[in-house]
Amino acid sequence: MPLKICPREAHATILHILGSSETGQAYVSPLSVTASVKSSENSRPKSVVAAVEVEWVSASQVPSSTSDALRVDVTVEQDCKVGNPFSAILTVHNLGQKTAQNLKVVIPRGAAETETVNEFRILNGSEMENEEPNDLLEVDDAVPLGEIRSRESTQAEMRFIALRPGTLKLPQFEIRESGDSNRSFKCAHNVLVVATQ
Repeated sequence: MPLKICPREAHATILHILGSSETGQAYVSPLSVTASVKSSENSRPKSVVAAVEVEWVSASQVPSSTSDALRVDVTVEQDCKVGNPFSAILTVHNLGQKTAQNLKVVIPRGAAETETVNEFRILNGSEMENEEPNDLLEVDDAVPLGEIRSRESTQAEMRFIALRPGTLKLPQFEIRESGDSNRSFKCAHNVLVVATQ
């Protein structure tokens, strides 16, 4: 700021308000924008104020009762090209009442066959029944999350390399908590990526 917008251009802003609530909240607040507008190159600018009342709603997905769970959102925000690394972003929310400590994200092997090459792992088998091999090279064996306090979240980045073009399914993730509890949380999802040459 200040932001200059030329004719036939537009600008959008997303406002993200962090907060926590057991049941969700809604309230109304004013939102205004002040702009300096020129009708031509040589004219004097005029000040314009636009105001509107905005209703804010917290879409809390936190259960009202005690829960011992994590909510994981998986997104891929970049193009996937064969042979180039890309990242899957995991946003992990602690829905429980207690702090989750010593967490790490791993990809469970199950019955799938794996071949270890240095620090890389190539997935040769299927993670789930009736599923084609996903042909992804896993760059990260495990990614630490550290601790997540109650009602808070953190992000992790799992890196992959596509070995062939086409629609590929990301493997299922698992979040493990080391220490006395030794708990694990499964992250089932249906995230697909399209790999191009």
